Amino acid sequence: MVRAHAPLAFTAVLLWACAEGGESPVESRASGPAPEIRLTLGFGHAPVAGTIFLTPAQDTRNWRYAVDLDADGAPEHEGLLTRQIGFHYNYGSPGVHRILITLNGPEGEVRHERPVVVIDPGSVRILAQRDVGMDDEGPFEGIAIDHRGESLYVSSYGGGPLLRLDPSDLSIEGRLPLNYSAEGLSVTPSDSLLFITYKYRHLAVVAIPSLEMRRFLERSETGAFFIQALNDREALVSGRNPFTLLDAETGLAVRRVDFSSEVFPNWHFSLSPDGETVAVLDRSGPPSVFLLHTSTLGLRRVIPLPGVDYATHISFHPSGDRVYVLGFKDAEARFLALDATDGEVLEDIGLGPVSCWHYCVANPVATGSDGRFVVFALEEAAFFVATDSDLPRHRLDWSGSGVVASPAESAFFFVRSDGVVTKATID
Repeated sequence: MVRAHAPLAFTAVLLWACAEGGESPVESRASGPAPEIRLTLGFGHAPVAGTIFLTPAQDTRNWRYAVDLDADGAPEHEGLLTRQIGFHYNYGSPGVHRILITLNGPEGEVRHERPVVVIDPGSVRILAQRDVGMDDEGPFEGIAIDHRGESLYVSSYGGGPLLRLDPSDLSIEGRLPLNYSAEGLSVTPSDSLLFITYKYRHLAVVAIPSLEMRRFLERSETGAFFIQALNDREALVSGRNPFTLLDAETGLAVRRVDFSSEVFPNWHFSLSPDGETVAVLDRSGPPSVFLLHTSTLGLRRVIPLPGVDYATHISFHPSGDRVYVLGFKDAEARFLALDATDGEVLEDIGLGPVSCWHYCVANPVATGSDGRFVVFALEEAAFFVATDSDLPRHRLDWSGSGVVASPAESAFFFVRSDGVVTKATID
């Protein structure tokens, strides 16, 4: 897939190659599997510098390569690939830079594009920020907003309260004490109830905006961390236990996925825009996405996630035909955009060394009300993925571990583990 682009300035240095431009005039036919292509970094503030590695697979013979660092049709480097070869790249101008790599093998020419994104400074603006935490309230994780954009809710894992905030200035308008280990929050479509899931399988149902505790169920058949209200009674829940459609009135499972817990996913999930499909991350086996029918939890298909050791965040594109995944490889974050039908990897870009170990486990992804951006929140940064290009385009440092999007304006709200809540927009 080749996308149109304007020429962009770059610098590049050949690191090593065993035979660039100096191969024998007599060559055998190419054979063996395709070489591996890897970029060490593809996203960041200017300058974005990294390395392209081309690594022949075992039993690969006589594959040729060409590397075009500005995708203008004139390769800067080409030759015969006989062992791992590497090039430095260094881009200074903001925007999307595409590297075109052509490999010639047994089936002829195969073209690959790899993006490098230089962040446009100043695109993300802070609209409001407030510290709502207390020293004895423990880390904040949960965040949710009603469907009218009138009330914002944040919660503390360490025994602190549920807070209702005014989205305009983040002032505190209400408070409800909670038991220890509250994590995921979800407002029902009617805006009358807030579901709260707990690490140790408790479940709370709170009337909103009054913050009256309607039910607190100990040891319900829910998972932990993630919850998505479908109506005033049912919710999808995940984390540690089988993926479940839960009755929030009784705390009992309406339906569970009929797969072994050793092979079935039990981590973050995303509901499709039409509500018909749910995508769930697998963290127990080879990294993959399970697509399920929402009503029956029946399996539709499995999409492998190549190039990551494990995945932590997932979201549907607003159109529903693509899936975005954030995962980790060798302690660095990677972003993948995949076709939701056949699993084709549309984009694969390295985001650098950021962490997701403790508090990005409750409400870590949000889609803007205008559909322009999907935001992935980690402890140290948030990444704004542009839905028109399927690429991360901006980064907000020290954003927090949870995020929601306002349905009433072009704004995102972040909660950090220390209780700092931030309201931000993107130009």
